[in-house]
Amino acid sequence: METPAYTHNCISQLLNIDSSQQGPVSDLKVSDVTKTSCHVSWAPPENDGGSQVTHYIVEKREADRKTWSTVTPEVKKTSFHVTNLVPGNEYYFRVTAVNEYGPGVPTDVPKPVLASDPLSKYYAFFLLLTPVSYFSKVKILIPF
Repeated sequence: METPAYTHNCISQLLNIDSSQQGPVSDLKVSDVTKTSCHVSWAPPENDGGSQVTHYIVEKREADRKTWSTVTPEVKKTSFHVTNLVPGNEYYFRVTAVNEYGPGVPTDVPKPVLASDPLSKYYAFFLLLTPVSYFSKVKILIPF
């Protein structure tokens, strides 16, 4: 038969485990995207799990893959400049808050981000909308 002290101890430990995990970061955004870099920013979690957030983990994965790779294991601020993206690849990003009890729940961006220069998207769209006849002289410049 279980004693009341044993039961109380188990419940206390369970509550400590549950309450120590902080919530997910919010307002996760990716901006300033180029063909090789981007800026990831977020807001701290509303629930810190009873312990102040010590740092954040930033991860990425290519859209056609399932494995996440760590971009940086320890960011103290609520933003990070991601480099070394492969031009033309699509990426998902996620951020996890960490406190003294460990990592919390990760937050992912809902849509993949295309690593490309901003003007190249608009230039390609412009080419699609530009009428060209059989006799037109067409010159296409592709920046590298």
